[in-house]
This record gives sequence, structure tokens and C-alpha cells, in this order.
Amino acid sequence: MTALAAIVIAVVVVGLDRLTKVWIIGGLDRGEVIHVIPGLLSIVHVRNPGAAFGLLAGAASPWREIALVAVSAAAVVGFAWMLNRMPRHAVAERTATRQ
Repeated sequence: MTALAAIVIAVVVVGLDRLTKVWIIGGLDRGEVIHVIPGLLSIVHVRNPGAAFGLLAGAASPWREIALVAVSAAAVVGFAWMLNRMPRHAVAERTATRQ
């Protein structure tokens, strides 16, 4: 897969994610359910004020945002540090592409 194909796929997935969120927020009441495939797949309008799986959902709003930004920033710095430590000639590993 080329870098351009990966970017196009990522943009399409993020765009569809945003469109479905706008559709659900505008078209469904909280708690309303649409059974897409009964017994297998349903769309339910719920809110998650925290991070993944409700992490920090009960924390006060300013502290929740500070904690989530701090964790995200630490992850970016950590990945950049790891990437910088890789040998310059290891292009495939540095860019996560197949050669």
C-alpha cells in the first residue's frame, strides 16, 4: 500500500466517523436504538465525556482535559523519541511501510 492510499483510507474513515456522529446527534434522542442487524449490530445514541471506555468520565472537566492532553502529548513525545533513536538507514521501520 502506498502512502497516498493509506492517507486516502484514513481520510475516508475519519470522514465517515464524523458524518455518522453528526447524524446520530442530530437524528436520535439519547438512548434511542436503531437495530441495523437484529441481535448482532445496533446503533445507540450514548455520550461518553471521558476517554476510551469512559476513562476519567467522572473527573472534573478541566482536570479531565488536562489529563487527556498530557497523556496524548507524552505519547507523541515518546513516539518521536523512539523514531529518532532508530538508525537513519532503517527507512521501512521509520515510516512503517513495506519495501
